Amino acid sequence: MDSWTRRRAIIDASDSVAALITDDTRPVTVPSCPEWTLEELAWHLGVVQRFWAVNVLAGDTSAPLETIDDDIVSESGAFAAWCRDSTAQLIDALDRLEEDAPCWTWWGEPQSAGAVARHQVQEAIVHAWDAANALGVAAPLPRDAALDGVPEFLHVHRSSLVVPADRALTFHASDADASWTIGSGEVTTISANASDLVLYLHRRRPLEGLNVAGDPEVVHATLAGVDLS
Repeated sequence: MDSWTRRRAIIDASDSVAALITDDTRPVTVPSCPEWTLEELAWHLGVVQRFWAVNVLAGDTSAPLETIDDDIVSESGAFAAWCRDSTAQLIDALDRLEEDAPCWTWWGEPQSAGAVARHQVQEAIVHAWDAANALGVAAPLPRDAALDGVPEFLHVHRSSLVVPADRALTFHASDADASWTIGSGEVTTISANASDLVLYLHRRRPLEGLNVAGDPEVVHATLAGVDLS
């Protein structure tokens, strides 16, 4: 995905969350994030986007600038506007800088505005799915964003992925004939459309719903150390 497409994906996914905010939906529990209501999920997404907007503009790779968490706005229309303004702040920051502009990242290299944009696509599309799923209207993740989501996940969480010795794990996107392999040795392959692969990696889909060729224990062992909190 190019930089414009990534920004568009962030805007579209985030706006779909804001559009679901009403007095009736705010208290709805989000099954894929069971500690959150829809209101809290939207607030989380907004706070994260404001955090990255500040840090992209800071251009400091040594440490993050902490932002103050805004209180949730009481009136639903104002809260939805706050959500959209959070996204606008992030997009404005990304628009101002080149992709290789320096920025702190919690996952290490590349420490750049482009890397933040790439990760924020995944943050937005997965949480947009969470929100829609909570209301029974979830659709598959956007295909191009999901195709980028698998290698992005494998890169961001690379230090936590531990493939058993002499084994390899391949993720195959059946809707694009694209594959990504980690490890070296006897191969176990997980095959599904890109959306389901990303949702599985983010623990929104069970492994049982995907096509696994090889030893499922390789999958469990490889991903066991990934912390998504």
